[in-house]
Amino acid sequence: MFFEPPQRRIWLYRDPVDMRKGHNSLSYLVTHVVLRDLMSRDIFLFVSKDRKSLKAIVWDGSGLCLFHKRLNRGRVMSFSHLPKANEYEVTRSGAVAHEMFKGFKGVVMCDGYSGYHRLQDNDGLIYAQCWAHCRRKFFDAMAKHPESKRAVELIDRLFEIDRKAKDLQHLGELRATESKVIMAEFDAYLESRRGKFLESMAFGKAVTYYDERKDALHQFLNHSVVPLDNNTAERALRAPVMGRNNFQGFRSIDGADVAMTFYSIITSCKAVKVEPRTYMLQVAIRSARAEELMTPYRYAVDLRNQADLKVASEFEVLRQVH
Repeated sequence: MFFEPPQRRIWLYRDPVDMRKGHNSLSYLVTHVVLRDLMSRDIFLFVSKDRKSLKAIVWDGSGLCLFHKRLNRGRVMSFSHLPKANEYEVTRSGAVAHEMFKGFKGVVMCDGYSGYHRLQDNDGLIYAQCWAHCRRKFFDAMAKHPESKRAVELIDRLFEIDRKAKDLQHLGELRATESKVIMAEFDAYLESRRGKFLESMAFGKAVTYYDERKDALHQFLNHSVVPLDNNTAERALRAPVMGRNNFQGFRSIDGADVAMTFYSIITSCKAVKVEPRTYMLQVAIRSARAEELMTPYRYAVDLRNQADLKVASEFEVLRQVH
């Protein structure tokens, strides 16, 4: 917007300001509240209450210049596979996700955001939707539409069936038999209700939500590796969000990228039950010695192998003694 000479100072007004204020109102705040000279060529910044907009007023030698800037708000994305990963992007656009997963082979489960639908075009990718998000739509409609209760009960039975699985093969068998029956009953129930509600009603919106994502929601029937929900990823987002609130944002895109690196390391360590500080210390030591670096998973496997060898060695000593 403007060049900042070395001697110029920047002043940030402490309290939130109505962004409808113009030259006169902001000039008054500078001279009567901040108690500074507008002609000093210092830059005076004012931020909106929601922290989404910023105004700057500055004297350029010939007159007052007023600039209005909408502040960027990025998105933190969480991936719940191993290794755990967090990514920061300035937009939630579907194009970002499409590019991010280019070449990826496997399952991608998302929430109901329509921008992610284009992931269906990625070759080798199984695009699935979250049943917890779908359930929430029907659950929220229950207060005014009792017919939603039956839909919620059927979705709950899907989760109950999954909990009975002993392993992945058993899960596939349960889904191919019991879950498939539940889905047929679910579709039949929604079909029986059609024409008895408006699409603008809460129940109608829940049904539309399901209809628009039906293929992705049914992926779990064909692939036992597809989970019913993405709650693991949702929970993983809590740490970056709470941290961001505690230290008042990431300050810059570079700061966000650094934060995501550490969050990825820490959550990966927690997933394999490794103390994050110990892991990062060991990695730093290995790096200083120019030794091969290990992922948290490999580090955990190495620790367990060492423990097993130690236990076996001590057991052999005890056996020889007796």
